Amino acid sequence: VADTALADGLIITNMVEAVDSDAPGANQSISQELVQLRYTRPVLNISNGVIDVSEEKAYEPKPLFGPITTPVQIVSGDEPSQRWDDIYDHDVAGLDAGDVVTYLVIVENSGRGKDGAFDIRLRENLPPELEGMVVAGSLRAFTGDGKVRNLPLSQTESEAALFGAEGLLFEGHVLRRGIEENGDVNGDGDNILYLTYDVVLPPNSESGATYVITSEVVGYTAYEGGAQMTSSGLITDDVEVSV
Repeated sequence: VADTALADGLIITNMVEAVDSDAPGANQSISQELVQLRYTRPVLNISNGVIDVSEEKAYEPKPLFGPITTPVQIVSGDEPSQRWDDIYDHDVAGLDAGDVVTYLVIVENSGRGKDGAFDIRLRENLPPELEGMVVAGSLRAFTGDGKVRNLPLSQTESEAALFGAEGLLFEGHVLRRGIEENGDVNGDGDNILYLTYDVVLPPNSESGATYVITSEVVGYTAYEGGAQMTSSGLITDDVEVSV
């Protein structure tokens, strides 16, 4: 059975049977026992939104608003969970041409897998109108406790990869488990990675123009170099801004 076909937290019941006899078919002693195991794995979800809009100004590095440690409800066997936070998951309307929009992308491991999540590849899919409009140097990465995380590549290379066809790969161990062994939700924030970046709306934007960006988890594994736990297009979220 493939890992991708099993839900995190699934209870698996095995029956063990032992047969003891003096000779085949004679004086048999049969004992049976049920053994239950819980299958665990990392479960990534993603959400995005707009957290700031500035009027035609250049990018200025600024601290983020604080830790994000709100847990995601895990539904066994359901589709990948999504964060639906009133604070962070915002579409925005009524903007002007030339406005600078700050986007937030949240990637959270809500799974029970003891080793967490490895080799996470992320991609931001821009509409044609916003290609080339990402503010150079604006991409930043954080862990859920608000600490800055180094980008995997140089600033320029990381931005090119994130908005390119292959996506940006965070190699090795990236996120801890979302649910601890005792069932408690991880409240430390080290099961969360989030990104921010700025985009300038095209100066020729007309009233009613709408721009949709799709954030995507392209791939991740349960251990370094392990099998992929998802496929392209399965874990996504959209954010929409309009003029």
